[in-house]
Amino acid sequence: MIKLKDILPERYIGSCVDVGGDSGKEVCDIWQDATDMATVVGNPDEGEEGTSKELSKQEFHKWFPPNKVKQKHVKGNHTYHYIAQDERGREMTPRESGIFFIYNIDQDIHYFYRK
Repeated sequence: MIKLKDILPERYIGSCVDVGGDSGKEVCDIWQDATDMATVVGNPDEGEEGTSKELSKQEFHKWFPPNKVKQKHVKGNHTYHYIAQDERGREMTPRESGIFFIYNIDQDIHYFYRK
């Protein structure tokens, strides 16, 4: 018998280092550079959200079942977020957003997921 967890597509789309580095440095294959990334995800270490917003673990798991989240992403101290504005600057709810991320404070890495 096929279980739903076996047919769900991979939703993890990549990771990026913290935005505090060189603004011209490539931080991952999602953002062109740290400046672009900082505009969207902010800097959670500094309490800056950019165009993202923090949400609860329970809210995050409404969209991403725990069995589809890589364990190394949630090892240690971490927070959950979603991109809360579209490219035109319109506010979005988690239901409307397509991109979420886990910020792992201990690893200083953002782990991105697509809904």
